[in-house]
This record gives sequence, C-alpha cells and structure tokens, in this order.
Amino acid sequence: MVEVILDVGDEKTLDSAFDQIKRHCLQKGLSFVGVVNNAGVAVNAPVEVMPLDVLRNNIDTNLIGLIAVTQKSLPLLRESKSSGRIVNVSSFNGFLATPFSGAYCASKFAVEGITDSLRRELRPWKKLSVSIVQPGYIRTPIQEKNVVMWRAVFDSIKNLNKKYYASYYTDEQIQKRFEKTTKDAMQAEDVATAIVEAITAAKPKTRYMVGKDGLLARFASDFLPDYFQDYLLESKWPGKLEIVKNS
Repeated sequence: MVEVILDVGDEKTLDSAFDQIKRHCLQKGLSFVGVVNNAGVAVNAPVEVMPLDVLRNNIDTNLIGLIAVTQKSLPLLRESKSSGRIVNVSSFNGFLATPFSGAYCASKFAVEGITDSLRRELRPWKKLSVSIVQPGYIRTPIQEKNVVMWRAVFDSIKNLNKKYYASYYTDEQIQKRFEKTTKDAMQAEDVATAIVEAITAAKPKTRYMVGKDGLLARFASDFLPDYFQDYLLESKWPGKLEIVKNS
C-alpha cells in the first residue's frame, strides 16, 4: 500500500498526489480502478447568524473538493483497463434538511445534484460508473469533534441575534444531541461495505442507502408534506428553542 498526502482544498497537493498515483500505476502496470470521495466537514450554526467562512468551509470541502478530485481522477479512470468507478459519499442530509445544519445540508444537497449530473454525462462511456452512498449517523470520533466545534463556532459569533438561539447551544442541549445521534448510530464498517460493493460489483447501483435513520429520512422527504416534516423535526430533534423577546 502506498499512502499519498492529499488536501482536497489545496490544488498543489492534488496535482502532486495524482502525479504520484500515475507514476506508481505506470511503474507497477496497475490500472486506476476508482475514487471514493469521502472527505467532509460538518460545522454549522443557525442560518441567521452563520459566519460566512463556516459556510464556505463546508461548501469548499464537501463539494468543491469532491469536484476537484473527480476532475483529476477521470483521465486515469478513462485509461483504466477495467471499469472505472466514482463513489461519492453523501448523507441523508442530502435529501432531508435538519435544523441548525444548513451549511452541511446545503453542501450535501449539492453533492446529490453533482453526482446525478456527472452520472448522466458519463453514460456514453459504459465502463465508467458513478454511485452515491447515503449513510445515516455513523459512530465515529467525528461526532465528538463536532460537539466541540459547534459550541466553539457559536461562541465566536458576534452577531447580536445569536441570543435567539442561545438556549439551543447550552452544554446540556449539545450533550443531549450528541447522545441522541450516537445512540443508534451505525458502525463505520456498514458504510465501508456499501463503498466496497460500489467499487467492486459487476453492476453497481446508482445509490446505496445505509442505516435505518437514512431510510426514515427518505420516506419523510418523499412522502410526507413539508408541514408534517417540520413538525416531526421540531418535536423529535434533540433540543428546544426558548423564544427570546426583543429588548
């Protein structure tokens, strides 16, 4: 195994990484089989007071970085002697937006759209396939990191309107959300299994939905009216807003 350092937000490291990959493949007589776009961040804040650098970071990493890696990969995939695979990792937040996750949801909705466009653009090249993996909550260390980052981002906001959301960002409420989202979260291996299938299957699916929460989110987004989705998210989502009157 050869490890290559790659920063999806840095064009120089992208160029260097793919130069190394191409040289290695040529030297070893290997084909570039596929690419899995899995890099992602999930730092959020209420839309009303969201720092624009937080929004840009989510979009740059989760969307622009994915596109950049895909563009670098396609020339190698076209040269592959076998079927070339592109696998994008999205989320159930790519079709069901949850409160206080606007930046992340925006990036994942966009990943869904880019993936569909790319798949249809590459249809004439039968050996190239494009799949998307849509997991629910996954039990990984990123959940604990997100708890720290969410609070840090909210504390750093200078906009006075953040007072309207302060009750949602107490230590108690953040802990409740962490416990709720990790309680029934799936193992990372469940997602890895779907990714491996997308890379290796003779006829890969266009979509791999993983986890019960993802299935429930799909049902809600496809079949429930907006007002009912809003009600369910308000009543079931961990944390409650306390209305703050203008002073």
